[in-house]
Amino acid sequence: MRNRIFKQIIYAFFYICFFIVFVFGAANIFFTNKEVMPSCSDGIQNQGEADIDCGGPCIACEILKLSSIQNLEPVKILHLNDGRVVLLGKILNPNENYGTDRFFYSFKLYDINNNLLEILSGGDSIFPAEIKYLYAVSAKTNFNGLGRVDLVFSKNDDINWKAAHLFLKPNLNEPVDLITEIIDRRIHVQGLLRNVGSVGAEEIKIIALISDKVGDDLFAMQTVVDNLEAFGEKTFDIIFPSDKSLTDNVDLKSTKVFINSR
Repeated sequence: MRNRIFKQIIYAFFYICFFIVFVFGAANIFFTNKEVMPSCSDGIQNQGEADIDCGGPCIACEILKLSSIQNLEPVKILHLNDGRVVLLGKILNPNENYGTDRFFYSFKLYDINNNLLEILSGGDSIFPAEIKYLYAVSAKTNFNGLGRVDLVFSKNDDINWKAAHLFLKPNLNEPVDLITEIIDRRIHVQGLLRNVGSVGAEEIKIIALISDKVGDDLFAMQTVVDNLEAFGEKTFDIIFPSDKSLTDNVDLKSTKVFINSR
C-alpha cells in the first residue's frame, strides 16, 4: 500500500514538472515569435525614421534636440513696506527656429530653511529666440519670511513646439510719450503703445520696473492691453500701490518698461 502511494506521488511530481516545462516553453515560443509593431518609442530606427524614434512618421528630430527655456538671471524679489512681494523673472528661448504658443512655469517660494512656502504657476507663449519677462504676485508670502525663489518650466516633452514660420509676431515699438509721475501719493507709469506691423496682437503684457536714485530696483507692476490691431495704438496707465517708501525714493526718470506680446 505504501509503495503504491509512493509511486503515485512520484508520477504526480513528474507530471507537474512536465506540465510546467511545457507551459513555459510554449509561452517562450509565443512571445519570441510574436511580431512587434514598430513605434516611435521602441528604441529602433525603423519605419522610415531619420534617426532613432524621430523623423518620418515620428516627431521631428530637430524638436527632440531643442534646448529648454532658460533663466537669464536670478528671480527679482521686490517688496513693499508691508511685506507684499512681487516676482520678476527674465527668461530666454534659445531656439532660433522654434517657439511655442503655450508653456507652463512655476515660481517656487522657499523660506530660509528651504521649506516650500508657496507655488505661483502660470502659462505663456514665447517666440523663437525671444527674451521676455514673467511677472507674479505672491498671494500669501511675506518678504520677511522669504528665503529664495526658483523659477521652473515645463519639460520639453510637454511643450508643443512649432516652427518659426508658423508664428506671426506683432511689430511693437518701444512705448512713446513715456512718463512716470506721482498722482495722489501713487506712482503712475503712462505711455503710448504702437503696433507698426500688419499683424495684430491678441494680448500685450506691459511691465513697469521702477528704481531708486542709486539705481536699485524698487518695485514692479504689470498691466494687460488686449487686442491691439495692426497699425493701431493704445495708451496705458500702470498704477503702483500707495507706499511711502516708493514715492519717497523713486527716480522718476529711470523707469524701465518691458513688453511681452502674443
